Amino acid sequence: MTQACYGIFGQIKLKGAEYLIIIEQASLIGQVLMSGSEIYRVEKLRYIPVVENAQSGVRDEDKQFIKMLETLQKNKSFYFSYSLDLTKYMQKALTELTTDDLEGGSQRDQLLRRFPNSINYIHKFAFNHQLLCEYKDLQYAPFRVPCIYGYVGISAITAQQSFILISRKDCRRPGRRFIVRGLDKEGCAANFCETEHIITHKKQDGKFTIAAHL
Repeated sequence: MTQACYGIFGQIKLKGAEYLIIIEQASLIGQVLMSGSEIYRVEKLRYIPVVENAQSGVRDEDKQFIKMLETLQKNKSFYFSYSLDLTKYMQKALTELTTDDLEGGSQRDQLLRRFPNSINYIHKFAFNHQLLCEYKDLQYAPFRVPCIYGYVGISAITAQQSFILISRKDCRRPGRRFIVRGLDKEGCAANFCETEHIITHKKQDGKFTIAAHL
């Protein structure tokens, strides 16, 4: 049986079985610049047991953990992009893509420009980083899809201008308000969220001017 998906969200071993978590459904939010810089929102995850003679579906003893993850997913707060690294602020993400000529550099540099989200993302802003540790020894794994937990909104101001809001949560010290507070021993703040405001303007020659505030 062939299963189309948007990529691998992660892999985890629970009491009943080990599961491959794939992004089964996603919706297009918009694009930041030209075609090819699309941003998607995760709409549905699927959990596939990774065992011999596996049957589709989640084992009874694992449903409690899966339910917690699905509760977060129902908030529609997971976002990803294949061509932009959403874990980095826009200036840094675009600079890494445009600093050198696309034909130059090492093979890794060329792959990084093609799939920046799969190689050098910022771990603290990738919600599913720990779930992707199964593939940490792979230098190049475009099938893994780091997702930020937060919000992405894209609105047209005029035909040439757009406003973009990106909010990404630091996943090292999450928790409910009034329960998880302050700093931990590593200096990680509870429920820290980085928010970026971006305005893009397309000029007559087809090039873009970008203003961003972090």
